[in-house]
Amino acid sequence: MASPYMRRIVLVVCACALAAPLLRGALCDALLARGDGALAVGSQKAAWQYYQRAEAIGGSAKALRRIVTLALLSNDPSILRRALRSLRAVKPTKTLGPLLFDRALLEWRNHDTIAAERDARTASRLTRSIAPLLFAGILARHRGAKRVAYLDFRQAHRRAPNDPRPLYQLRKGER
Repeated sequence: MASPYMRRIVLVVCACALAAPLLRGALCDALLARGDGALAVGSQKAAWQYYQRAEAIGGSAKALRRIVTLALLSNDPSILRRALRSLRAVKPTKTLGPLLFDRALLEWRNHDTIAAERDARTASRLTRSIAPLLFAGILARHRGAKRVAYLDFRQAHRRAPNDPRPLYQLRKGER
């Protein structure tokens, strides 16, 4: 016969195993809050670890957004590379479209302009926002593809005719 001590241990392990799926969201939010606290006191490495754990446990877009924000704010190239590795697994879906634009910004910051341009165009198709399209057009113009840039700016102007940013970029390209 098992001792009462062993029965208690088995009971606690079973309870934890059954409660884990229910507490996953709360644990993810707690790790994000700890990461925010670490970032507030200036510890980017500790914030990175908390955000990475939250993303591993919850797999939420909130954790990925925090990782991207930290990488954009940081001057540490290792954080930038690790954030890009984390975001490479993101598949283009309507809900994760803004994350693709963030990935494009990170790729641009990592001097990978072709990948940044590709991801910005994909994010623009998924979100119907003109900001990624303008970014892709600016990157295309900088690499010398003026026709591609013109088409991006014209498409952005068609999507938002009252927004002055596409017109400014179109006029800038005429000079």
